[in-house]
Amino acid sequence: MRQRRSPSPRSPGSGRILGAVGIAMIAIAVLGVVFVLVNRPEAATTAAPPAQAGPPPATHLGRVPASQAETPIENEHSHVPDDEPTEDETSRPKQSPSRSPKPTRPPSPTEPAQEARPAITEGNLPAATDLAWRATGDWQERAAAEESGDELPSVCLPSVTVLANPAHLFRRDYTLAASGHGTALIADYASDAEAEEVYAELGRSIRDCPRMLRRQGYLQPSPVAARPVPLPEGVVAEHLRLEYQERQSRPTTESIGLVRAGNRLLMVSMVTPAADTSWAKDPAGQAQDHPMMRTLPVAAGRLIA
Repeated sequence: MRQRRSPSPRSPGSGRILGAVGIAMIAIAVLGVVFVLVNRPEAATTAAPPAQAGPPPATHLGRVPASQAETPIENEHSHVPDDEPTEDETSRPKQSPSRSPKPTRPPSPTEPAQEARPAITEGNLPAATDLAWRATGDWQERAAAEESGDELPSVCLPSVTVLANPAHLFRRDYTLAASGHGTALIADYASDAEAEEVYAELGRSIRDCPRMLRRQGYLQPSPVAARPVPLPEGVVAEHLRLEYQERQSRPTTESIGLVRAGNRLLMVSMVTPAADTSWAKDPAGQAQDHPMMRTLPVAAGRLIA
């Protein structure tokens, strides 16, 4: 028969060693858990976003996208529809807006460039045959020896300063069969606006003429009758007429025509006895318009020629 071996008893030293190993393993496990908890990342809701480098400083606001500019940039490209993609800024040519050419507005067909207009000459003055009366030739140009010099062209002009500062100014005087006289002035100005202002000021002076004449001692000057004169587009004209009487003189009628064409201006004055209505019919006996109404279209054509 086999003899059964009895188990050998454990020594006290080996038990202590096994206990120490177990404690060490538990300590290592605990340290691992603590390390994991300490180094665990924070929740996404409290995490700070990573720092991003901002765009480089711009040298011109026009190159900063509107979404990054401190104040939205208002220009012709600011109002792009939301559903239309915008062009990438980096693909645009680097060109300063201040150096981009400005579009030029072509002159209007009814407003030609003023630098192309020649200056007026004596040829733009009305000829004696341009002035109407009963028949052609009733008016004659006053001889040079009889020129009126600095005499005002009308009693309704307080002074020639009402003509402001024309670039050129010409005058011509006329006589009417020893019973009347006339004067024409033409002037041009640096701009249409200046000519328009002078035209308006002349009209105001003539309309104020009765009050001025009363202060000067004229007898019962009549109100001014004004009538527009139809002329081609771009040319304005009117006929102004009044009567007055100086002391110890016969009543007088003065008819004044004003024309403005661009930067050019014309004034024609006809002074005749108030009772003279010989112009009312032509040589054939047919009624006709007032001489000034027939004069201004012809004189205006010569002014703009």
